[in-house]
Amino acid sequence: MGGKLDRVALDRFFAQLDRLEQTQLMLLPAMAGSVDRAEHEAALREVRRVAGQNGLLDEIQAIRNDATHWATRGTNIPPLQPIPLDFEMNVTMRMQAAGPIADAAVAIALGHMLDDGSSEILLGPWLAATGAAE
Repeated sequence: MGGKLDRVALDRFFAQLDRLEQTQLMLLPAMAGSVDRAEHEAALREVRRVAGQNGLLDEIQAIRNDATHWATRGTNIPPLQPIPLDFEMNVTMRMQAAGPIADAAVAIALGHMLDDGSSEILLGPWLAATGAAE
């Protein structure tokens, strides 16, 4: 068995994260909030099913962790250190976008292994906020 993750598309996705504009980061959680909760849960169950069938559960979890790490980096600055307001705002926006970023990363990594409906639900907020077509 064992499908292959789309590493090329995933690398492109992670490279694109550092080029996101603040407005795109702000849009991500709003777009994700408009997704039906039950449909989102069903899409995540499909991710787990597909990943499990293909022996990719650990890799998918690592991808989610990498995406979350990107979104939360810079949050461990010592409290007494002066932080520029725009940096703090950027960190806050990245943290709020962590979920939809992780969802998009997983959908991109699984690529054709994931059904179209689940892929649309997980990638939808990313595509709507960034205008990116993966």
